[in-house]
Amino acid sequence: MRRRVDASGKRPAVLGTWPVLAATVVALVWLVASTLAGTAAVAAAPGAESSGESPGEGSPVHGAAGSDAEVSPWTHAIRLTLAGAIQSALVHAPELELARLAIAEAEIGLREATIGRMAGQPESVVREARDKLQEARDAYIDQLVQVALRVEEVYYNALRAGELLEIQASNWHQSERQLAVAHARYEAGLIARQDLLEAELSHEQSRLSLEASERDLQEAYRQLAELIGMVAGAPLWLVDEISFSPLRLELDDVVQEALSQRIEVTRAQRAVEQARQQLHNADTLYAAPVDVLRAEYNLKRAEIQHEQARAQVAQQVRHEWHQLQDAERRVQLARRQEELAQSRSEISRARYEAGLISLLELLRDEAAYAQARLDAAGAVWDYNLAKARFLRTLG
Repeated sequence: MRRRVDASGKRPAVLGTWPVLAATVVALVWLVASTLAGTAAVAAAPGAESSGESPGEGSPVHGAAGSDAEVSPWTHAIRLTLAGAIQSALVHAPELELARLAIAEAEIGLREATIGRMAGQPESVVREARDKLQEARDAYIDQLVQVALRVEEVYYNALRAGELLEIQASNWHQSERQLAVAHARYEAGLIARQDLLEAELSHEQSRLSLEASERDLQEAYRQLAELIGMVAGAPLWLVDEISFSPLRLELDDVVQEALSQRIEVTRAQRAVEQARQQLHNADTLYAAPVDVLRAEYNLKRAEIQHEQARAQVAQQVRHEWHQLQDAERRVQLARRQEELAQSRSEISRARYEAGLISLLELLRDEAAYAQARLDAAGAVWDYNLAKARFLRTLG
């Protein structure tokens, strides 16, 4: 559902498909490699660019053909893909800068420990410094994932707010036509004053809903601009297409993948290996029995914590997998409800024009159809957001 939208809520037509995944992966790999190689600063990434040409087919046209009196507002719109938004956010996010500083400090600590080892300090100091560096790198990866997920959620929310605004605008125009017809019929003495009041109330409710949708859209774009380091209110052209594409993965497969990918599991596994090494180092002829006993306790503790981490990850994946299945079924149900509401609305319109029902009954059925359209669109966006979170859960 690709749209171009600005903060005012005006939305032109649908665009074609743009690749997202490859650019996202490149941006993530580039940033991770820069940090882990010891890069002190990350250069600004081209997450968004200004379009120097007309968006093409479907763009709004102002004035008659051949007239250059007016210029399309999308001529200088900032074209923004999801991958570009994530890339810009990864550069501007303050939490990532803090994580990079933590890595730099840990690298300094490791160098100091290595020099100290040559001066006679125990090997355990070097191991501890190396572990702190690995923890800092793991924390950085965690922050990468969290920032990317946050941007994805806000980008989806902006697209969703724009689509809901379109539906609300359509509902409002419909209520305007209904109100005009109601006034004409009332003046002709064909309907009661109660029906006219109902039409006016319905029109006012549509107007309020439209205004709320406009505010939601402006807030969604404000949040997106803030995340990617752009000026609030800049005209954005969101070019990615987000459609309903159910995820087909077996539960056992995704659980195993999460257990092999999630960072808390790998961290716990690394703690077990470190505890085993410590036990091996302590189990010598010159070691005190109490030191060996402590090392055995540490190994047992690490093994228990590793099993706990695996169990927690598996439980979370199962829970979110079932939530994703429920979200898919809600999309199907909402679409069926939309079809039924549309059918009822069309039947009521025909019956009203034939004089078989009152205007009040028609307004109720058309309001139900309008709400069903909103519910169906919202169910698709809820599913896409749940799918994004689920894929992040896999690590």
